[in-house]
Amino acid sequence: MNGSLIRENGTAADPQPFTDATGTANWTVATDLNETRGVRGYVAVVNGSELASASASDPGDAFHVVVTNGTAAWHAYVYEDGGNITVAVKAAGDPVSNTTEACSTPAANASVDFTAGTLDGEDCGGVALGGDVDGRYDLLVRNGDAAGGGYDLTVRTEGSGAVSTGNVTEGASVPTPYSVPAVYAVRLPAAYETAELEYRTVVRVAPGERDA
Repeated sequence: MNGSLIRENGTAADPQPFTDATGTANWTVATDLNETRGVRGYVAVVNGSELASASASDPGDAFHVVVTNGTAAWHAYVYEDGGNITVAVKAAGDPVSNTTEACSTPAANASVDFTAGTLDGEDCGGVALGGDVDGRYDLLVRNGDAAGGGYDLTVRTEGSGAVSTGNVTEGASVPTPYSVPAVYAVRLPAAYETAELEYRTVVRVAPGERDA
């Protein structure tokens, strides 16, 4: 399946802001993505000293990822709170006032996997990209200047799904976010045969994709 790898080449040691290619903090990453098979491997490495200070009760200034179908929106916030790197979630259909803390770590730097729902490899309940947002969706970044580090994600660009041109540079570029062609998923034939049994199927492989 056709896809695009979107990458910000920063690291925890050499952080880059999570703004778009023009330095805009609020921007659209990709549009009209498939509900459960639109994004895989969305992992951000963040430098704690680059994060805005915020809390679950007042997350407005924090960096956050938004999945929206135009009616409902799911938010995942990443911020500094009391010296910890913290992730909080607003469920689709809820007001921002219902944002709840999902997990935190005292580490100076951390890896947030938005599709697997982990913080530094540990389960982070509620952080499953998009939550209960139904149908096709857009993927947005808000307050990208309130976080720094680097990230990767792969989006499915078959059909109407697309990377937002202008916000992401086409072709490898440092230090702005860029996109390059990538394989989103593959289907492989598999067979098992014995004297008594013959079994054939097609196996779909898409590492880092959210579970359906």
